[in-house]
Amino acid sequence: MRAYVDAVREQGIEFTVAAETEHRVSLMPLVLAGVGLAVVTDSWRDVARRLGSRVLDIEPETTLDIALVSRRGSLSPAAAAFVSSAISAADG
Repeated sequence: MRAYVDAVREQGIEFTVAAETEHRVSLMPLVLAGVGLAVVTDSWRDVARRLGSRVLDIEPETTLDIALVSRRGSLSPAAAAFVSSAISAADG
């Protein structure tokens, strides 16, 4: 999200960052307390609405490149199942 905010600033849009946190669970309490607004992933949309926030789509739409990272060698059964599911989803 920080990369998106930096890109907006590079386009000449001026704003002040009131607070910045690496702890995602802190975002909604800060927004609801009136500290400012937050740029979040789509997975936060429903939670934000349920908590009483106004949720707006960002135009134009953006993408977030992500990667799955694991240790080399054997994985726990849960981790192996997750990797298998992620690979299946990416192939489908």
